[in-house]
Amino acid sequence: MKIRLLALAGSLLTVAALVIKFYFIPATGQFVELTIRDQMMRDLAAFERTVLVVVSAAGTDRDFVRRALYSISEDPEIPIELRRSQFLMEQFGPRPDREPQNDVERAVFASAVPAFIKNEDSYQAIYPLRATGVCMRCHFDRAGKPIQPGTVIGLAVKSVPLASIQQSSVMYFIMDLFWENLLMVAVGVGTMLFFVFFWIFKPLSLIQERLDAIYRERAEEWQLDEYVQLGEWERLVRAIEFLIKE
Repeated sequence: MKIRLLALAGSLLTVAALVIKFYFIPATGQFVELTIRDQMMRDLAAFERTVLVVVSAAGTDRDFVRRALYSISEDPEIPIELRRSQFLMEQFGPRPDREPQNDVERAVFASAVPAFIKNEDSYQAIYPLRATGVCMRCHFDRAGKPIQPGTVIGLAVKSVPLASIQQSSVMYFIMDLFWENLLMVAVGVGTMLFFVFFWIFKPLSLIQERLDAIYRERAEEWQLDEYVQLGEWERLVRAIEFLIKE
């Protein structure tokens, strides 16, 4: 019985470890990923508002706007890359580093819906920058028609390396939480086994030893061969029945 109890305890600990490892940690990782996505999208929405303020303040001074956007895109403290729409490339000419770099970016241009992807080495948020009435002052097509408000005029792309996330305090917290939960489960199971052993199994063991001693004294009366062939708990029950009859 003790071996069965230890096997049960080991099974419980194994199940708890598997649940924590394959459910709790992935679920927490998904929560962290969603948090990162929401924060990156908020950052890019704030960036769009900042660009709009700069453009509004510049009026029709195109050079000022271009210098400002160039400074922003080249600033290492602002990890945001800009992409040009086909409209801008036709107006100002193509630039390989400002063209859409993959199918996801082209899809955002077409749908005007932000995208969030996880690459092999980074998270990437792609945010469409839409034209407003202010943009109509400077952006014209070849026919001289101004760009229409709501048109995706460019993309803001922000990347965050996976390594920086995995080395962050959040991931350390998650892993620490895994071991803490496993330790708590182990302590709980161990405490339960301690009380089960001393409050149930040890008294039962003493009772069984006493009953066996009584039985050996009265072997002939209690049919020894049949008694020995019974299982551990059956022997205990049979011995108790004999004592009750007496």
